Amino acid sequence: MKEGVEEMKSRVAVGIVVLLQSVLVGQSAPVRLATDGRAHPPRRIKYVEPIYPSEAKTQKQDIEVRLDLELDEKGAVTTATVLTAVAPYDAAAVAAAKLWRYAPTLLNGRPVRVVFEVTVTFKHHSG
Repeated sequence: MKEGVEEMKSRVAVGIVVLLQSVLVGQSAPVRLATDGRAHPPRRIKYVEPIYPSEAKTQKQDIEVRLDLELDEKGAVTTATVLTAVAPYDAAAVAAAKLWRYAPTLLNGRPVRVVFEVTVTFKHHSG
């Protein structure tokens, strides 16, 4: 029970921070979602697998690229900014992410623009 109360307090605190951010920026700028586990990321409803770059297939390793995604009020990815660049994977990660679609993020029942961090993983498949 105590964990549930603490989790609820944490979510309320995150909600207050997000609400204050949206009030302060007047909704002209997207709201940054926390990446510390206190806020749930937007729910992805369309996923396109990133294509493992052909020029990198000889590397035979899994690679992770971190991106900042900006979503519009409808959940479409409007901007994908590379946070950790690993050429040529970063371009492939951006290309895939721009095709993803998310459920609209709501704040006080209204859809808002958001920015949040994602990790795109490229899995090397033997064979």
